[in-house]
Amino acid sequence: MTQGLNFQFLDGSEIETDYFFISGKELSWKPQNIDGVNQVALEFTAIPADAATSITVKAKLRQGGSALTGLAFGDFLLTVNGATSNPTALTENPDGTYALTVSALSTNDVLSISIYDTAENRQAITLDTDLFKSNTATATVVA
Repeated sequence: MTQGLNFQFLDGSEIETDYFFISGKELSWKPQNIDGVNQVALEFTAIPADAATSITVKAKLRQGGSALTGLAFGDFLLTVNGATSNPTALTENPDGTYALTVSALSTNDVLSISIYDTAENRQAITLDTDLFKSNTATATVVA
């Protein structure tokens, strides 16, 4: 028994840039999980200070290093000392820097932030039709 599957591409470059292979086995490999593809590097641009109500993070693609823009405040998961404390607003700069409005911070609070789809409860977000996920950046609030 054999089965066939045909694809028609309108542009030859589609097969060169947007292809994947289908095997008879269960697919555990996913293109979006390859290191560097749709991976976002998050980093704090400044160490958060006591009583601050804003933190600033920069989001850039690990592959190529270009800025990731178009995120909303609901695309970030922030924890303070292990408890969820999500941002309530943000200001975006074209260079991929985001100023996030948060609850007042205290000295020695440990912050962790990553990209997270709070609406779908998953560790990846969708922008247009692409999936993005990030590392978890951490910082400790100083006096």
